[in-house]
Amino acid sequence: MSRSNLFTNPTYQTNTTGWSAAQNLNKRITNSQRSTTTATITTDTDHVFLVGDSVTVAGTGNAALHGTFTVTAAPTSTTFRYTTTTSGTISSAADIGTATAFGLAPSTNTKTISNSQRTTTTALITTSAAHGFVVGDVVTIAGTTSNTPLHGTYTITTVPSSTTFTYTTSTSGTIASGADTGTAIVATTSLARITSDYFVGSSSLEITKSAQANSGVITTDRIATTALSSYAVSGYVKVPTSAEEGSFSIKAVWYNASTAGSIVSISSNTARDLTSSSGWQRITAVFTAPSTSTYANFAFIQSTAGTKAETFLLDAVLLEQSDSVEGFFVNSNQANETSKVNLALAPLPQPHLTGMKLQADISLNDFTFNTIDEYGVVWVVTDIGGWWQHPSPEIPEVSRGWGDGSYDVKGKYNARDITFEGVILTPDPSLLAAARDRFVAATNLVYTGGWLKTDEGSYIKASYVRLSGDPEIQTVNARGRTEFSIGLRAADPIKYKWNTEDPIYGYENVLIPCQATSPAADGTEIIENEGNYPVSVYLTITGPLVGPTIISNDTSEELITVTGTLRDATTKTINNRGLTDNLVTLSTTATHGLVVGDVVTISGLGSPYDGDVVVLSVPTTSTFTYAATGSNVAYGAGSGSLAYGPDTLEINTYDRSVFLNGEYLGARAKLEVYNDWINLYPGDNTISFYDSGSTVSSTATLSVDYRSGWLA
Repeated sequence: MSRSNLFTNPTYQTNTTGWSAAQNLNKRITNSQRSTTTATITTDTDHVFLVGDSVTVAGTGNAALHGTFTVTAAPTSTTFRYTTTTSGTISSAADIGTATAFGLAPSTNTKTISNSQRTTTTALITTSAAHGFVVGDVVTIAGTTSNTPLHGTYTITTVPSSTTFTYTTSTSGTIASGADTGTAIVATTSLARITSDYFVGSSSLEITKSAQANSGVITTDRIATTALSSYAVSGYVKVPTSAEEGSFSIKAVWYNASTAGSIVSISSNTARDLTSSSGWQRITAVFTAPSTSTYANFAFIQSTAGTKAETFLLDAVLLEQSDSVEGFFVNSNQANETSKVNLALAPLPQPHLTGMKLQADISLNDFTFNTIDEYGVVWVVTDIGGWWQHPSPEIPEVSRGWGDGSYDVKGKYNARDITFEGVILTPDPSLLAAARDRFVAATNLVYTGGWLKTDEGSYIKASYVRLSGDPEIQTVNARGRTEFSIGLRAADPIKYKWNTEDPIYGYENVLIPCQATSPAADGTEIIENEGNYPVSVYLTITGPLVGPTIISNDTSEELITVTGTLRDATTKTINNRGLTDNLVTLSTTATHGLVVGDVVTISGLGSPYDGDVVVLSVPTTSTFTYAATGSNVAYGAGSGSLAYGPDTLEINTYDRSVFLNGEYLGARAKLEVYNDWINLYPGDNTISFYDSGSTVSSTATLSVDYRSGWLA
């Protein structure tokens, strides 16, 4: 079946058509009331909320109205309603607060200043017209006539009226109230196309963030969808060098009409953290359209609040009606595919590949083959030698001391040797050099490897490979037809089922609560290895554990015993602190339970004490030390808090490594292992998790990451 990108304006085009800036929208509340459970909120400007929007109300004089709710009605452009969890009459009255919902980013809001003043560090600005700002907005003050100490970028702390707001300056002093000029600017999210960096093609979208959460881009027009169908969404995101790191995700907004109408629901995937060292990374999601939805918008956002004017890049977006995310490709119908293949093969009288169907079903190191790229270059894989059969075995021959033959001994499979063969077809010879460069970059698998993935119908199967042997790349005709043969080696010969919802490792995950009576949990789950060969698992135990604790595959009778304890999430009160030669000593009011190497969070003491720190020593059960840079402070009373945990124990049964809170040293001593550790065998495997020291109310969990495996 031919694949089709439902985004009609892909990001590899040369403009921003089809995409709009998006962010959280803050609306200033001027009135609130409630009748039984129905709250009615009035805003000072058009709120643009739709029925079904998820809106957060905060900062009003009525805490019973606060929280995140679904809009049930929007009687006017400045009023909306929702249902609260509590009941009671709240009379209509003037109020101040903020209503926040996700939507299209407004134009940058620039207001003219008419008056300014400051009391100690609190600046009060008056604008000549209603400003529309709310508490939490980041505002830039500039151009005032005489009050340059008020200039800069600040977070608004209060909004006394529709034409006044306050913020805290970095300096202090009284500035008398007086007429003034200047500007107050709240910047919003914006987007542009750049050619200096991109994943495919020759450009990408650059998103300049506001200070609001959910800054990003959203499809301008709603896309027709089919109720209860699955939609796979993906895009490549990059944080530029020296830019702010962030958590990025995909959001789907489902509607019951092509315009206006109501929002049926809003879906989001798990956010993924990226830094400027991450490079281009693929963000993926699979959503199911609600039963009453007919259209949707899709957004790529930084889900947490960021810093105004920081940027991130987006490219190679893909939307398919599918229950799995597959390799990126450029839209091309069958007629175009055939035409381009024929052109690339000319002047042969009978093109060998006429009518072929390019399924984009093979990828190597995230480079998709059996497809036509945005330059019209055809990438075809003709064979993957060594992929479709057993890897070569190695069985030692131990001759019998008497009699004929050898002893029957256990062998093993060697690494899988693969020959990756195919052809590159360019519509014009001038495109060949660039195509070869892209191919060489994709197959640069010496210092780091990459995943070879093949879509085999029911499953995507994958092996981690590196280069092996001498690559052969040869141009065979004047049109630029280039044939390649690349030797690859998979050190692990098993072919694994690839879960596209985990784009980095391809794992599937099962979470098993520890056996307990309250909350009731039987501590078992059935996990199916859909393949034909045993596979290892990656286990993550989150405390608390009293121990001994048993993890077992009841089907194969393999088990691991955790002999030690794991701590729960813990908070302690700090009552003394001191700093000598950049070494902090703190004491707690009760036994802290810490050990050297623990990473703990200190709060409430201020600089330089607060933050995430590593415990260096534990002189007593109520004191500990860590490093911090600052002036010496005599040891004495101080009020703060210490938090750590819960402990996590990670067990990789593939290489038999163990980590306690991310540290390898000493972690292995927590385990007793019998038989051959724990594997998943073809078919159903019953995995159980039991803490013999805490059988009543354990809250511990066992996370099992796994991939089904095949030998051929």
